[in-house]
Amino acid sequence: MQLIDQTESHNPETEKFPWKLGLTLYSLSYLPMMLFSKAYFWDDWYVYKLKDSEYRALLREAGSSPVRAWIEIGMLDANPVLFRIVTILSYFAVGWFLFHILSNVRFIGAHYVRIVTLLFLILPINSARVSMINFVYSYSLLSFYFAWYLLVTNKSVVGRLASIPLFLISFAALSPLIFFIIPCCHLGYLMYLNPNVKKIHVALIPLALLSIAPLYYIVDRRFNPPLGGYADYYSPALVGIAFASLFLIACAIATSIHFYRHRSDLVDVMPISLLIVGVDVVAIGASPYMVGGHFQTLSEWMLDFVPGSSDWHSRHQLLLGLGFAILITGLLACTQDKFRRYLLFLVISICVLLNMNFMNSYYLDYLKQNEIIAQFRSSALLSNSKVLMIDDKADLFNARGRSYRIYEWNGMLDEAFGSSNITTAMHFSYVRRGDELVPDTLVTISSRNLRIAATLKREVGIEISVQLISPHG
Repeated sequence: MQLIDQTESHNPETEKFPWKLGLTLYSLSYLPMMLFSKAYFWDDWYVYKLKDSEYRALLREAGSSPVRAWIEIGMLDANPVLFRIVTILSYFAVGWFLFHILSNVRFIGAHYVRIVTLLFLILPINSARVSMINFVYSYSLLSFYFAWYLLVTNKSVVGRLASIPLFLISFAALSPLIFFIIPCCHLGYLMYLNPNVKKIHVALIPLALLSIAPLYYIVDRRFNPPLGGYADYYSPALVGIAFASLFLIACAIATSIHFYRHRSDLVDVMPISLLIVGVDVVAIGASPYMVGGHFQTLSEWMLDFVPGSSDWHSRHQLLLGLGFAILITGLLACTQDKFRRYLLFLVISICVLLNMNFMNSYYLDYLKQNEIIAQFRSSALLSNSKVLMIDDKADLFNARGRSYRIYEWNGMLDEAFGSSNITTAMHFSYVRRGDELVPDTLVTISSRNLRIAATLKREVGIEISVQLISPHG
């Protein structure tokens, strides 16, 4: 199968969405999510165990859009299996929308649109999508790209206006508010190429559309503000604003110079144009998170790609997929034809293998949780304990190097014993004199198997030892 070939621009097959290859690679990367479709991770153990009224109150405190409660409770009934099915379908649908969006950018070429789309589908980013609490990113991204698709592929005014409510729904995740710059620029680009459009409209209409984002933010914060600790969490940091602004200004200057100098021969300098656009889109996609204090060191950019790292921070990569895909495609386009195909095969292989590794780590984490619950339930000593201290020596199976939060341990205890007086005090290494809760039981968790054996056997081999203690006595 030909993936990159300059002669493919005349091949009708390259102008169609790559269903077979896209589905195959995407399925290898993300379909394993269904192996742990019933899993709870991270905040899931707390949030999705609440009563509906409590959950709605929590979302209100966090300043979340009312649409979120309607989707997650009203439509999906907080069902983890449904969450993951819709997540898998949503991210693939986003790839389909992207293919048709990029097909409206003349200087790229059909064969490179195909490559960008394939890379976008399988880049090993945002593995945190497996957690139900991050489902808001799934439907926000889907709504955003659907709206973008309507905006640039529909020539009627009604069709383009239909994109606006979809953009508003996507703003539930907040970060698309800045990413909205890109579809607005895309609309301006298409209007600029249309000789029937007045030049003044090329600037005014995209700017008028762009104004929707700040207006949404002002109105949303007026009527649906985050409260308490959430207010600080969602407040932009001054250093972050400065860092993001400098990054965006530098990209804007470089892009303006390049496209002004080559405005009549963009096809001839297509590889360089792709590189510049890729950097721009990465910068815009990262800027909402820079404003929040993230992506300010090189390690923050790199660690989310390391199998044993990231915790849940990969969720900050939500909007980086398009920029990375364009950037990698630009680098490939700069190489000689005879090497290009092999480099693409290597990149795709690395992406799929990393995704499979990430999904395997979440699967083993899911097995570990189930086995811990079973061990808790079978322990006679634990059923009489009041406050536990957890010493987890099986953290090898914690997905992406994450740590288990206290509410996760509490959720597993509730799963094992139902409503009881058992409470987790804290992790073993954090017990201090003067703590309000005094543990009466030490639970040490260990495992018999290593990762490969656990995967093949579908068993982590969790064992627990229970010891009555009085550490403050």
